[in-house]
Amino acid sequence: MDTFNFLPNTNSSGDVRPDLLRAKFGDGYEMTAPNGLNNVRQSWPLVFEGNLATITPIKNFLDAHLGARFYWTPPLGTQGIYMAQGYRPVDKGAGNYEISVTFEQTFQP
Repeated sequence: MDTFNFLPNTNSSGDVRPDLLRAKFGDGYEMTAPNGLNNVRQSWPLVFEGNLATITPIKNFLDAHLGARFYWTPPLGTQGIYMAQGYRPVDKGAGNYEISVTFEQTFQP
């Protein structure tokens, strides 16, 4: 499995959420339990900006790995397995480009 080693723009913010099973009862009572062993998943919307020489390797990596798993280390985290379902390229003009992509954490069976 390949590793994504490109640095996104600063101020990247992720979303870390548990996957919980919920049972609601009367009077507002609710029970929750973790759904599986790997019940906490991360999602990271990222933006990369730069000239053609900077953006092309990022685009090439994403093109080769769309829907496939790869290693990536999120800010404040440890290396994990992520995937991207798609990305959004933007021509900013004057030879500058932007790619927006969301990395979703996944787990191997």
